[in-house]
Amino acid sequence: MPAETRKYPLPPRLRKTGDFRRVRRYGKRRRLEFLVLYVNRLPLRHEPGRDPVMQQGRVGFTVPEKVSKKAVKRNRIRRMMKEAVRHWWPYILKGHDLVLIVGGVPKIDRADYIEAVFLRQLLHFQLLDPEGRELAEKKLANFPGEYHEKSGRSSSS
Repeated sequence: MPAETRKYPLPPRLRKTGDFRRVRRYGKRRRLEFLVLYVNRLPLRHEPGRDPVMQQGRVGFTVPEKVSKKAVKRNRIRRMMKEAVRHWWPYILKGHDLVLIVGGVPKIDRADYIEAVFLRQLLHFQLLDPEGRELAEKKLANFPGEYHEKSGRSSSS
C-alpha cells in the first residue's frame, strides 16, 4: 500500500443491482488471474451556470459462492480487496465506476498479492494519476517474482 500511513476512508460503494448491471454491461472488462475488473466511465455532471464537473466514481465488490462455499473465506477475500481499494482510491482518476469480481481462488492467500493484481489492473486501464502510477510501479517492482506471473485468462472487451 502507499508509503504514507494516512487512514483513507472506504470509497463510495455501488450497492444497487442495477448499478452493478450497468457497469458490467457498458464497462470495459479485463480478467487477470483470479480478478475480473469492470470499468465504466461516468458522464460529466452539468450544473447550471458552471463548467461540467467530473463525477466521483464508486466501487463494488463481488465474491461469488463458487469461489468458496465458506462465507468466512469469501469475506476474507472481500476484506483484502476493500483494503487495497481503500489505500489506492485517492490516486484513482475520478469519473469511473469499478466492479471487482473474484473469478477464482487467489493462488496466494495474502493481502499484498491481491493488491499486486489489483494494481496491475489499474495500470492496464490507466486509472491512476501520475503520482499513483509512480507509486504503483515502485510497489510492484518490490513484490516477489511469483506475484508477477500470469496464471489465468486475460481478456479485454
